[in-house]
Amino acid sequence: MKKEPEKKFKGPGPIRILCGSAAAYWLSGIINPAFVAVAVMILLFFPVFFVDFLFPEEPSLPAADNNDAEKREDGDEA
Repeated sequence: MKKEPEKKFKGPGPIRILCGSAAAYWLSGIINPAFVAVAVMILLFFPVFFVDFLFPEEPSLPAADNNDAEKREDGDEA
């Protein structure tokens, strides 16, 4: 069984967040006023990505495969 390489998540940049928020606000005037809420929610993500950029952490290692722990005492697999 091959192990797949671990993929790191790369979040959107601050310009993309601001442009997405501006586009949602623009759509609120054309399509539906509820897009203002979408624009606000997108802007609320901005500090999350900003703090993640300032304080990067190494990705946590996946737990070891404990296939033996899944077997029952009587020998049957769970």
